[in-house]
Amino acid sequence: MDSTIMFILIAVLLVFMIFTTRNNKKRMAAAEAQRNALAEGTRVYTHSGFVGTIVEKNGEEVVLETDSGAQSTWMFKAIAGERPAADAHAGDVADEASDDDAVHNTATTVQTAQPVQPESPINLGKQADAQPGPITRPGE
Repeated sequence: MDSTIMFILIAVLLVFMIFTTRNNKKRMAAAEAQRNALAEGTRVYTHSGFVGTIVEKNGEEVVLETDSGAQSTWMFKAIAGERPAADAHAGDVADEASDDDAVHNTATTVQTAQPVQPESPINLGKQADAQPGPITRPGE
């Protein structure tokens, strides 16, 4: 009886591991296919948030260029996906901002935080009324 329960638990664990591995392989293959489909001139973003245009592909590396013209080399696997051109959505963002202003046109008051005074003075090992002594140099 104990061996059949153990066998069932091991079988369930193996099935779980197989399905997890298959899903990860499918996901990795899809990401690799998406990266391989990217051509030079495509605007992309990396997993760390860097946005640039593909200038050159060198096997496992890709050279990305920013809007200012600076170029940097990245591992091809660092590319997370394709990013639409910046000017394509610039109008949408401005329209959304004006819509939000029209709907939420209310004055807001900003309150600044006041510093919290400690209830008791902090003792750093120095006396509060101690005056600094005169500065002396060695040999005087």
